[in-house]
Amino acid sequence: MELWQQLSDDARQAVTTARSLAREQGCNAVAPEHIALGILAQQGCLAWQVLEEMGIDPRDLHADLTDAAVRHSNGGVAPDKLDFTTTAQRCMQMAWVEARKDAARLRATSEQAAVISTAHLLMGLISPASTADLRTLRTHGVFYGEVGEILRRITPRLNV
Repeated sequence: MELWQQLSDDARQAVTTARSLAREQGCNAVAPEHIALGILAQQGCLAWQVLEEMGIDPRDLHADLTDAAVRHSNGGVAPDKLDFTTTAQRCMQMAWVEARKDAARLRATSEQAAVISTAHLLMGLISPASTADLRTLRTHGVFYGEVGEILRRITPRLNV
């Protein structure tokens, strides 16, 4: 994955977890649901902080997403090398777009390069341009505009 170098440590761990989950479920590719579960496995990460600011318990969301991912599993044997579905790739690209927007916004106060955080991964999953259909996130009240607003509000506090 060419975006690997742009991922924060938590985001890198989320993607690694997503691959492991897909493999455990016998999937032939990493889907957006796996990425979402990978994010939620990173307790205390930036995405968790955003969700908590929204009044959403990430543990509840994780349980519901796990149920949805298992329902969509093909139950087969995963290949040694798991690729990302086209939709998951699009979500990752949208996360990169979000990270670059934040980096441009923060450049007024910092020379920090664009880094894809777990919150950017979350935004990539729910971006109107991502094509992922993660109803479970919407059911819990996770919406693109609100996530972005909270991320912009809390990142200056965190010196991200």
